[in-house]
Amino acid sequence: MEKGAAALEEKNFNKAYRIFSALADENVPEAVFALGTMYENGFGLPQDLRRALKLYIASARRGVNEGAYRAAMILIKGDTGHKDPLLAVKLLEEAAERGHDKSQYKLGFYHQAAKYVMRDYDKSFAYYTKAAAQGNADAQNKLGLMHAAGKGTMKDYEEAVKWLTMAAGQRHPEALYNLACMYHEGKGVKADLKKAVRLFKLAMKAYG
Repeated sequence: MEKGAAALEEKNFNKAYRIFSALADENVPEAVFALGTMYENGFGLPQDLRRALKLYIASARRGVNEGAYRAAMILIKGDTGHKDPLLAVKLLEEAAERGHDKSQYKLGFYHQAAKYVMRDYDKSFAYYTKAAAQGNADAQNKLGLMHAAGKGTMKDYEEAVKWLTMAAGQRHPEALYNLACMYHEGKGVKADLKKAVRLFKLAMKAYG
């Protein structure tokens, strides 16, 4: 796998394809996933999302979480001409159960927004919490907002500030803005207009 990854990084796509194909024939899950990325992005061969999807699902069945996540995103977007949100959610749930933070975040978002699943703030909060604990800035930001709004949990501005601060520390644009609002309004922290202004400026810079 290391030689294939090195060839891919060097953009020696023919070599990478040969290595990954040989390993995939030996049922190495990571190689199956790697081939999927080559087909999805058109690395050294024609872009083929249908084949990428098939390979991602095959890798997911062998426990590759990123394969499950990427397959789910293709199925959600319908870039192959076919959408399958039910299968996408199932793949995300399997990856989330294995601890994949991006899948946990997506499920948290879907349950909060009632996209592809029933709205369930408790499930949303639980998924965000798991992803946030792994350092996922998107989840930390959403978790902070849920604490501030009292969705899926008791309203707790101090806890909201804690999670927003973590996400802001990763220069998450929305978290920087949300944290600025907390300082501006004095929610969960002592009101501090100067700090709020600094955070608003950082948010503008992060948004680009």
